[in-house]
Amino acid sequence: MQERTKELRAASSELVRKERLATLGQVSATVSHELRNPLGTIRNCLFTIRRRTQDSNLDLEKSLDRADTSIERCNGIISELLDYASNKEPIKQSASIDDWLARILDELKLPGAVELRRELCSGAAVAFDPDSLHQVIINLVDNACQAMTDEQATGNTDAVLTVSTETESDRVIVSFADTGPGISLEAQEKIFEPLYSTKTFGVGLGLPLVKKIIEQHDGTIEVESADGAGASLRLSFPVAEIEEGAIS
Repeated sequence: MQERTKELRAASSELVRKERLATLGQVSATVSHELRNPLGTIRNCLFTIRRRTQDSNLDLEKSLDRADTSIERCNGIISELLDYASNKEPIKQSASIDDWLARILDELKLPGAVELRRELCSGAAVAFDPDSLHQVIINLVDNACQAMTDEQATGNTDAVLTVSTETESDRVIVSFADTGPGISLEAQEKIFEPLYSTKTFGVGLGLPLVKKIIEQHDGTIEVESADGAGASLRLSFPVAEIEEGAIS
């Protein structure tokens, strides 16, 4: 009886989760349509203002740049809503995770205060969708950089992000370790919950989206941190055989 009750509760929770996702999907589609059109109009107006005032000595560049940044943040929030609500399944192909990750890191533009260190030595292949996993990498690197540059402003620590890979039995571990202020125990219990955020902007869907993508790859994500001692996010994926025509 207890086992049956447990199964019913799990089924009920899954049904509620799917209903929430369906509602979020409908809201996201509406928000995308209703907000992106006016945001596009605002951006066009800013472009016109910038062009017509560039030789006017009105000192508007900083204000216009802040406006552009705000538009980017709004578009990012809309994209997070749409991505999280999407039921799109990843199209996976096996490839060397070290080689692929090295190329992704080469393309990143980190803040000048952040030093990137690499320890890519798993020597293993993973079956993954390059587009969705690329989204995961960008999100985790951005989060680490934001945490460290905020802390860097106080002069308390060097800003170092270490990205590493290793194998543990039949799993590949990909770690992102930063020297930022760390994540409190209370926050660690909530950071993967939708709509929870410790930031002053955003809607709290970045890490839940990361967790969703990783689970679609039969993976897991764990956080290791303490206040003032940096944070490390460990992704774990099954080892795979490299296929012909692997991801380049």
